[in-house]
Amino acid sequence: MVTCTISFAFSQSDTSQTTLHADANTAYFDETGAKIDLIKFMQAMGGGGYTMQPLVQDGHIKRLQLKKVENKVSTGSIAPRFSITAINGQVFNLKKLRGKTVVLNFWFTNCPGCIKEMPALNNLAGRYKNNADVVFLAVTFDEVQKVRPFLKKHKFGYQIAAGQAAMIRQYGVQAFPFSMVIDKTGRIAFSDNSGLADIAAQLGNVINTVSK
Repeated sequence: MVTCTISFAFSQSDTSQTTLHADANTAYFDETGAKIDLIKFMQAMGGGGYTMQPLVQDGHIKRLQLKKVENKVSTGSIAPRFSITAINGQVFNLKKLRGKTVVLNFWFTNCPGCIKEMPALNNLAGRYKNNADVVFLAVTFDEVQKVRPFLKKHKFGYQIAAGQAAMIRQYGVQAFPFSMVIDKTGRIAFSDNSGLADIAAQLGNVINTVSK
């Protein structure tokens, strides 16, 4: 049995977001429009090179179709440059992080899948807390006023950058949670938004490989 949470954040304005989730009634299609099951859909997403195109009706994600990513930010490509400020005031500039391994997590406060994987991600980040060459950044479009109360109830051991809708668009993220590893040369070594149950283990393996 495959269990996953596919969440979409739809912008209503620069400061307003509506969150919808795929459910048992959502139908899945490949890039040609042929209907496929959830397993094949998630396998394709996990392989990279695809994004999801949702069809929403009456507040429900009626169907999801695979769509080839044209200007893709995917495994093997150079990661787009960014400069973001964490809620603790620390600035992270990808150019200045060259030579370090950067682990990104794209998330938001009302995302069940994001919350579910946080304990495992916290354990992962904890293993590298004394390694200055591995940087963990959690990026959300939620503003800091919403993030701070959330973090009082849910621990998240990454550096948190709030109000980053522009970076999320820059990286082409359309489904959450989304994890990515950028290696020491600035290339994307791993990316996944398929809701892997063992995402922390997968990230750990990649980090150990690219950090050598």
